[in-house]
Amino acid sequence: METVLTTVGTKVLENLVDQLLQVIVDAKNKAVPYTDILDRMQKRVIAIAPLFKQIEELNTTLNRSNDEVQKLVDLLQNGQFLVKKCTEKVRWWNCGFKRPSYAGELLKLEEELNSLSRAKANQAGLEAEPSLIWYSSRETESNHVELKAVEDSFNPRSGLEKILYLIKLSNLRRVESMDLVLTTVGTKVLETLVDQFLQVIVDAKNKAVQYTDILNQMQKRVNSIAPLVKQIEELNTTLNRRNDEVEKLVDLLQSGQSLVKKCTEKVRWWNCCFKRPSYAGELLKLEEELNRYFQEIVQLQQRRDQMEMLTRLLTSNGTRMIIVSASGGCGKTTLITKLCHDEEIKGHFGDRIYFVTLSRTLQVKRIVQRILQQTEQPVSEFQSDEDAVNQLGHRLRKVATKVNLKQQISPILLVLDDVWSGAEAFLENVQFEIEGYKILVASRSVFPRFGCTYPLTGLNHEDAMRLFHLAAGLRDAETNIPNEIVEKIVKGCKGLPLALMVVGRSLCSQPLAVWKKKEQEWSSGSSKLGTEEDIFNCLRMSLDVLKDKDPIKQCFLDLGCFPEDQRIPVTGLIDMWEELHGFDGDGVSAMDTIYKLCHRNLTSLTLVRGNANEVDNWHGGQFVTVHDLLRELAINLGSQKEDGLTERLIISIANGNFPNWWKDQKLHPTRARLLSITTDETFSSEWLNLEAPAAEVLILNFQSKNYTLPGFIEKLEKLKVLVATNYGYSPTELSNFHLIGSLSALRKIRLEHVSIPCLGKFPTQLNNLQRVSVVMCKIDAAFKNTNLCYVLPNLVEINIDYCDDLVELPEDICELSLLRRLSITGCHNLSSLPEAIGELANLEVLRLTSCTGLEMLPESIGSLRKLTVLDISDCLHMDKLPHQIGNLHSLQKLYMRKCLSLQGLPESMANLQQLKEVICDEERANLWRTFERTPKIKITKEDINLNWL
Repeated sequence: METVLTTVGTKVLENLVDQLLQVIVDAKNKAVPYTDILDRMQKRVIAIAPLFKQIEELNTTLNRSNDEVQKLVDLLQNGQFLVKKCTEKVRWWNCGFKRPSYAGELLKLEEELNSLSRAKANQAGLEAEPSLIWYSSRETESNHVELKAVEDSFNPRSGLEKILYLIKLSNLRRVESMDLVLTTVGTKVLETLVDQFLQVIVDAKNKAVQYTDILNQMQKRVNSIAPLVKQIEELNTTLNRRNDEVEKLVDLLQSGQSLVKKCTEKVRWWNCCFKRPSYAGELLKLEEELNRYFQEIVQLQQRRDQMEMLTRLLTSNGTRMIIVSASGGCGKTTLITKLCHDEEIKGHFGDRIYFVTLSRTLQVKRIVQRILQQTEQPVSEFQSDEDAVNQLGHRLRKVATKVNLKQQISPILLVLDDVWSGAEAFLENVQFEIEGYKILVASRSVFPRFGCTYPLTGLNHEDAMRLFHLAAGLRDAETNIPNEIVEKIVKGCKGLPLALMVVGRSLCSQPLAVWKKKEQEWSSGSSKLGTEEDIFNCLRMSLDVLKDKDPIKQCFLDLGCFPEDQRIPVTGLIDMWEELHGFDGDGVSAMDTIYKLCHRNLTSLTLVRGNANEVDNWHGGQFVTVHDLLRELAINLGSQKEDGLTERLIISIANGNFPNWWKDQKLHPTRARLLSITTDETFSSEWLNLEAPAAEVLILNFQSKNYTLPGFIEKLEKLKVLVATNYGYSPTELSNFHLIGSLSALRKIRLEHVSIPCLGKFPTQLNNLQRVSVVMCKIDAAFKNTNLCYVLPNLVEINIDYCDDLVELPEDICELSLLRRLSITGCHNLSSLPEAIGELANLEVLRLTSCTGLEMLPESIGSLRKLTVLDISDCLHMDKLPHQIGNLHSLQKLYMRKCLSLQGLPESMANLQQLKEVICDEERANLWRTFERTPKIKITKEDINLNWL
């Protein structure tokens, strides 16, 4: 290559630029889902093309070696390869799943090109004009004019003016200009934003009285993190954190100001009772995000040396398996997850990092299936555990030997979290002889016969104090809690992050008397942590500040009803808690409780898909996760009897072994209101009888290919909620499904990853059933030979999520006269809606998110006079809207993100007088410019969630 570059100079680079441009143009006609990204990339390449003509002169001037030029050649060749790959691999029927991966790679390539253009501009001495360095092809014509006006008027008289100027530019540029802001003025931006945020909170407390308690809480939180903000630059250097981490904090502070201001501006006394729940949830969510951000920083500050050591072990030749060992709650998962996001690790392993959680019960076939899903290779059924391991080795060898542009072996990192004692045989079997293959294990156990064991210790006292202060909301200048009390409690936690966070949060805002009681418990010696039993007792005592009947405590105990290491869908919790605890039907109370649990560090809330919207009470894609120790605590406390009775009965059946008490023929009826039964893949569906006359919620967790509903459910006369979830790989075939028809009190049913039999076999009407949710189910047979109006006459809400065999809705669904909410998301094969859908006179919400095969809406949709929310986001094939859509006179909110084929709007949309907000992308926003009156247009960023860890 050096000979080529020496001979033809920059012609190699110029030719590669031309070739990349041609590939992009060709791809835009084939890969429609990526049109917007490819448009930006085309502009980027055109913008940097002139720089390549100066490359030889730059090399001579800067004394750059040809390996730098080789880097440019590799980048351009990689670009061609990636763009071609997008057009070859993406199909309409699976673009909803493939797109995020390639979109992320394309955006990464665009960013590399962007960084290259800035670097070359700097080297060529072009940095004198900020616009030359910061120019972004993402700018619209309008904000480019505004940007030029801001630049022309720049004449700062103070440091603060300079900060505001740079922030203004960063907001207009919407690219990496914030990096320059932070580099130029250091942490003054953060300190200024913190001060501004505090002032906004103080002002808001005088105006929005209904939020005073939440704002007081937030003010304490911001005050407690203020000292850490001053250390942020030092932390960045120490932890090698990129500016995007700091930018996240900037975004949090800016969004905090906006949210607090919105609470004061939009809430009026005459409607505060309606507005408050929504904003209260958002305020609690913001405070939780700030808290989590700084807790992570404190935990990782001491871990920096450990991260560097593990990084060296993983990226060097030698030991294949590295085991991170520590007791529960020490931060193993946090550390290895952060490692997987580390830039050096990602640079070494690329997208070949496969993360899987094993759990206490080892299920080899299921583990292998989850790993292979991440490799984007077809996953088949395995005959045995041995067959599963053999296929895993074969697939990983295929990944490792996949020829890349540099003809090198592709290294692989397999991350196994929560590995328990007894998994030695599995660890032995997955040590495949593959060049560049590494295994990272996190476990409470030590496996001396395998690789290198890296013991993880607790935080040192200084970092433990800092983390505890954050969790407890203490600020040295204002707290009335004696330091010696804090010292004793922190020392008792032995540096364990989980204990520090949970205990600290349990004491947050508590009076001095509660602190003294806690100190006495530590002083007695019984609470100091040594064994895992001690840790468990410590966590248990942290709940003592909550009364037994407190809804927060009761809801926490309910979380023990779900399997270990599984995400718990928020929508399922809403179903349960509405009936068990009398929560409202729109999910507001449930979300408020979840945020309070997060606030106490008892749970975490994650958003897997970007279609959740709490303002509209839609929570699809939101999940709760619980640490293993906290789940064990919930099970232990939730199963305790009060007056001889228990509110919850949690049963786990492994290898077909029923609990001894269940086998007792003299079993007395259980009075539990919540019944949870978990079985494994070996369960034969041969049930014993169980009498549970008081049961109102039944949760069935299973993994087998075939599953028979227990016969005793037809006797559950008070049952109001049924949740049946298959955690296996393939959809489960359900038997005894007709028994559900005998549950006359049933109000809500949620089925996940099962094949649903015909609903027409129900013996009677389910007159009380109001909500049906099906997720990743096979539902084609459910509607055949079924009269929905007879079987489910009073249905109010239907949620169908990622059911790939749904091609069309049954016509008689339009006869459900009481239906108010219809949500169909991720059903890529849905091709049309019934023509008579306009007969749903009471329908208020219609969601069709990510129905990529849906080409149009029926004209009768204009008859939905009560419809207030319509969501057609990611309906990639929908190229036009019906003329009658203008008759939706009650429509207030329209979601139309990434409707890539939609190139125009009907003139009748000017009649949507009640339409207040349109949520869309930039391309769809431009379609509204032709209308004289336009609603509020909210442009959303592209939702690409690559953080699968």
